[in-house]
Amino acid sequence: LLKILEYDLAYGTREIEADDASRISNAYLELFTPDARYFTNGKFRGEGVGWSGMGQVAHATCETGVVVVDSNSISILWCHDED
Repeated sequence: LLKILEYDLAYGTREIEADDASRISNAYLELFTPDARYFTNGKFRGEGVGWSGMGQVAHATCETGVVVVDSNSISILWCHDED
């Protein structure tokens, strides 16, 4: 979640500061109960560039996200980028 908020998906350049990405990520995750389950189509390696994903939602060149399911809600946070 931190990487898709912090970095451009196509080129791996930083879009927002790590502290801001962490703050946004933490605020998002705090919305869910402790029994939450998390799903993604992405696998991330290292800093910036270095991810792979399967399946498309936005039909963009690069896209990934997180689906969260808990006992009260379902949420999708999805990011995409074009090359």
